[in-house]
Amino acid sequence: MIVRSLIVLFMVALGCKTNLVAQIANLPGTLNKPLRTTGLYEVTEGSPFFRDIFLKGRIIDKDGDTREVYLKYDTYIDEVLISGESNVMIIDRSYYPQFEIEELDDETGEVSRFIFTNQISFEDHEKFKYARVLFTSSSAQILKTIKTILIKSEEEGYGGNKIPSYFKQKINYYLQDKRTGSVYSIALKNNQIVKALTKYQGIKAYLKTNKIRIREESELRTLIEFMDSYYK
Repeated sequence: MIVRSLIVLFMVALGCKTNLVAQIANLPGTLNKPLRTTGLYEVTEGSPFFRDIFLKGRIIDKDGDTREVYLKYDTYIDEVLISGESNVMIIDRSYYPQFEIEELDDETGEVSRFIFTNQISFEDHEKFKYARVLFTSSSAQILKTIKTILIKSEEEGYGGNKIPSYFKQKINYYLQDKRTGSVYSIALKNNQIVKALTKYQGIKAYLKTNKIRIREESELRTLIEFMDSYYK
C-alpha cells in the first residue's frame, strides 16, 4: 500500500525536516493547490515548484519498483510531495532515487514526460539532489539542474506595504558520458560547449559542418547525436 510504503518520510533521512513534514501533512486544503497559498510560502512572488499542481507520475525506489502517484516537485527544498487521501507527504530521497511527472496538453492531447534522478554524482551537486534528464541514449545523457533560492525582503514599499520576498532560479546543464561516467558542465553556447568537451575530437567540426548553433535547451539533443557517432 502506497501510504504504508512511504511512512519512511516521517522518520528516515529527513532529520530536522520532520516538523516541516508534519506541518505540510496537516495543512487543510492543500491537495492539488500550490502549497505557497496555504502559508508555507506566504508573501512570496514566483513559485518554487516545477509545476504548481499535483500531476500524475510515478516514483521508482532503489530496487527498481515503481508506484503510481500524484506528485509535484519543490525545487527550493528539493523534495517530492505526494498527494495522499487526506494529507501531503514527502518521499525519502535516498530510498526513491528517481521520479517521473506526466503533463497533459489540453489543446493537443499530447503527454509530456519529465524524468528526474539523483543517482548521478558530480561537482557542485549535493548527494541525493535531483537533476532532470533532458535527453539520453546508450552513450550519453544531458542533465538539467534547478537551484531555487528564496530572496528575502525586509523592505517596505509605497504606503508602508512590505515588499514581498521572491524565488530566483539558477539553471545549469551537464553532459554525462555513460561510457566513462564523466560529467561535464556545458552551456547554451557553442564556444563553451567546445571548450568543455575538448577531449572529444571532432566536436567543433561536427557543430560547424552541421551548421549547429546551440542557443535553446532543445538543441542540446544534437550533443547526444554527436556522442552516439563518436562511439560508433
